[in-house]
Formats: sequence, C-alpha cells, structure tokens
Amino acid sequence: KFTTDPETYDIAIQEKLLVNTSLIFNPENPNALDITSNLFKNNGFAIDLGASYDFNEYFGTSFSIVDLGFISWKTNTQNMASKVENRGIYYQDGGFLFSGINVENALNLMSNEDDFGGTLSNMQDTLLAYFPLHQTNKPYMTATYAKLLLSGYYNINKNNSLSLLFRGDIVSKTMLPSFTFAYSGSFFNFLDVYATYSIIGKTYANVGIGLGLRAGPIHMYLLTDNIIAAFAPLNSPTMNVQMGMLVHITKNKNKKDSSDNKKKSKVDKKKTNKDNNELILETPNQ
Repeated sequence: KFTTDPETYDIAIQEKLLVNTSLIFNPENPNALDITSNLFKNNGFAIDLGASYDFNEYFGTSFSIVDLGFISWKTNTQNMASKVENRGIYYQDGGFLFSGINVENALNLMSNEDDFGGTLSNMQDTLLAYFPLHQTNKPYMTATYAKLLLSGYYNINKNNSLSLLFRGDIVSKTMLPSFTFAYSGSFFNFLDVYATYSIIGKTYANVGIGLGLRAGPIHMYLLTDNIIAAFAPLNSPTMNVQMGMLVHITKNKNKKDSSDNKKKSKVDKKKTNKDNNELILETPNQ
C-alpha cells in the first residue's frame, strides 16, 4: 500500500508481499526448456454446478457456479515474500515513512560527484534493508477463477429472447460483480446473434456483440463483452473475448415419434378391420 500525505507529502509504504510462481522451465537452467515432461505435473480439480427452472413457455431463471476448484503447483516453483522491517529512522507504525530530504544538503552533495555517488549507493542499500526479499521453492495451492451466475430470461418467441444476468467473479476471496442485459436471436436455422450491455465494476461503456454458427450437433461461437475496446483500447479498462464449440448429443426424437406413429397406425388399422368385420357379420341379420 503506497500513500502520500496530502499536507506534508510524506510517502508511506505498508508492504506485505507474497508472490508464487510455477514456471515451464527451471530458473537455475533457463536454457533447458522441457514443456512436455512438465505438462501434467500440476494437477487440480474443478466442478461446474447449475440448475434452471421454467415458470412457463415465456419466463425462466437459472443459477450456476463454474470453475469451482483448485490447482496444486509443484513444478519449478518459486516463492518470494517481503515485508517492511525496522532498520532505522524510516520505520514507523509497521511501515516505511519517507519525509523528504534537506534541499541544502542535497545541493551540496550534487556539487561533489564522489560524495553524491556514495550517498546514492548508501540510500540504495538502506532501501534494500527495509524491504528484504525472502525466496523459497515450496509447492503451493491456488483456487481456480470461480464465477457465480444468476439470470432470468423472457422468450419473446421461438427464435428471440431477452435476459438479465448477474455475474460475480471470485478473485482472491473478493467478489467482482457485473450486470448484463442481453438479446439473443436465431436466424435461418444456423445463425445466432447476440447483443449485450454490461455494467462491470464502475464502468458503463460496455457494449458487446457475438455470433454463433450451428451445423447439426455442432455449435461454434465468438463473442465479446466490449466491442468499443477494439476501437478505443486506451479508454477501455476491460475487454473479454470468448470463443468455443459445443456438441449436442441427444436422442433422435423424430425417429421415436415416427416409430410411435407407425405403431399407432397399425393399431388403428387392426381396429378398423375388426370394426368392418363386425359390420359385415351383422349385416345379414338385419
């Protein structure tokens, strides 16, 4: 945490740093890059859960949590930890406090190159003493990037629908919320079109589009939640692009219906023949 006092301009640093990495190469021998042998050594587990409910043919709701799990990192791990330590006058309230330098002394030092260079070297050593870095090589575990989704939808007709989505991204035990209003439509029995407007954090200029193609059981899609970022990347804090492919495996309902219709037709035919025979038998008695 880095802060500046608005009145005195004192610089205060409260540091508690922990960085864990798992590299695809050994840092002690970076030239020996061996991706294949380390490909499946960092194992983990994740699960997706969800449920949906249709109130009627027009309204419905759904809930899901995806990517809920963990990864255990064991390959070429490095752990770097640091926190402010008490090394003298700049230590205050568990942090580092710098109140500035004396201008007159600084000008005198700058006039003498040898003294100035020595002073800079001493300042560097002093800063390193206040911020020591401890490094280890222990395995560690991280949570996967879990996402909580809650939505409600309205089917305008068979091919067009509107939906409202709440999404919570769980990052480092903190939930980052977003809200999305979306339209989806199907055209020509193979083309899907998506349009969205999202409020993500404190940003409001998030207009997304997407396209999907269907060919039999295969469905491919490409979409983004902020198409504006493609034209003004420096003014857009976030942009997500997703692409994927789905394969639908279902029982052929048409064959079942056709088989049921054939059976029904045979039964009706037998019944008709039976009724006709009864009529024929009864006719001579009239």
